[in-house]
Amino acid sequence: MILAIFLISCSDRHEIENIPVDKNEIIAVDTILETPNFSERFKSAGKEELIWQYNEEIVPEKYIEKIDDHQLTINGISILAVDSLIEELGLEADNRNSSKETLMLRSNDSTISAGIHNNEISFINLNKGVSVKLFQVNLFDMTFQNYKEAFPGSYSMRNSTTNMSDVIYYQDIDSVKTLDFTELFTKSGKLKLTWANGRVERMEYLYFKW
Repeated sequence: MILAIFLISCSDRHEIENIPVDKNEIIAVDTILETPNFSERFKSAGKEELIWQYNEEIVPEKYIEKIDDHQLTINGISILAVDSLIEELGLEADNRNSSKETLMLRSNDSTISAGIHNNEISFINLNKGVSVKLFQVNLFDMTFQNYKEAFPGSYSMRNSTTNMSDVIYYQDIDSVKTLDFTELFTKSGKLKLTWANGRVERMEYLYFKW
């Protein structure tokens, strides 16, 4: 089932796919991570070269798909139901991890956590075991190939940004050979996906105003 209405023209995709590879222009965006070196520790589950590495002038946001946030749900609850989302998901205050600026909330099974800033939800972290559906398809069930077919722009821009905490989390797990990060945009925010060995393991939804 094709999940997205692709916003990338054929000419745009052709232009990205045919960027000449110049090894001298490789961008190491993860250099802030001294241990591990992301690009050395992990490979990508995708067979194609990471296009973003070879052209610093590419703006990932120009190519990454925008999905309909009205069709995005967490455990059956709309991502847009911000006024009732915390209560309906059963999230409770996590005072140990909260600060003066941000109130952290967490589900009893720790599969969901959220941050409240200035009395508004700023982000929700989602771990495998949660149902995150787009057009009734659970994104946690997608394979990397499914994702590539549904969101070719996002796939081509994989690893243009990395999640430091997830890189550190997986660095000592020997069974994890590949680690990828992809993003999808909405009108209300951005959905970030972490892939380990070609399967979605974690997601983060960031709320913001465009």
